[in-house]
Amino acid sequence: MCGLADVGSSLRGQGQQQLGSWSLHWSGAAEDTPAQHWQPSVGLLLSNQAATALTDIQCLGPRLLKARFAGSTSLTLLVCYAPTSQYPEQQAEFFAQLAEAASTVPKREALLVLGDFNSRVGTASRSDPYHGCCLGNFGAGERNASGEQLLQVCSELGLCVANSYFQHKAAHTYTWLNPSGRSTPVIDYILTRPGSLNSLQDVRVHRHGNLLAPAAGSISDHHLLVGTLQLKLKGRSRQQRQPR
Repeated sequence: MCGLADVGSSLRGQGQQQLGSWSLHWSGAAEDTPAQHWQPSVGLLLSNQAATALTDIQCLGPRLLKARFAGSTSLTLLVCYAPTSQYPEQQAEFFAQLAEAASTVPKREALLVLGDFNSRVGTASRSDPYHGCCLGNFGAGERNASGEQLLQVCSELGLCVANSYFQHKAAHTYTWLNPSGRSTPVIDYILTRPGSLNSLQDVRVHRHGNLLAPAAGSISDHHLLVGTLQLKLKGRSRQQRQPR
């Protein structure tokens, strides 16, 4: 499964599309939104195996999608696309919506929150209040105000930034290439509960991965962030599957 930020402003409302052996679920701007140059959207790309384990999907607006899967442990996935710091009111609204969506997931279930957060959480020394609870030993870069806001949400929800718990060289850490080419910050993250860290075997960037390029006809300025999760999904019977 693959969470996607900015799947295309032409995809309005919510829907599903088959792309070969994969299915794309998306949540975009309202269908009656006036046409503009660009509108935010999020998507979830599922393999056939993952699609059969999908039990529920909720499109919570153009910046947040929630999906639940049956497995050895039930898994809830939140796919996010946060506004940039240029829009502080929208950013605050997004983090409030994210906190509300994540807080409804039962503690006994696995939770992954992933996407483009447009935030830099940076590194954490041992004296940092977020060290050990929200951030591991392998953060990168400097923290900005948006990163502080994201970490506050993580602290309130009991989430940690999984990227920072796995050590990799810089080329497999930085997720975004600034158009100027002068900086390569980390703004894409996988968040999870501390109890699920044992199920995450790795989180790293794959610099040559661009799944949507053939379909969208464009190249992303983000590198593909991959988390390897050890979790057995359970397919549903035909009677349980949602109609297409």
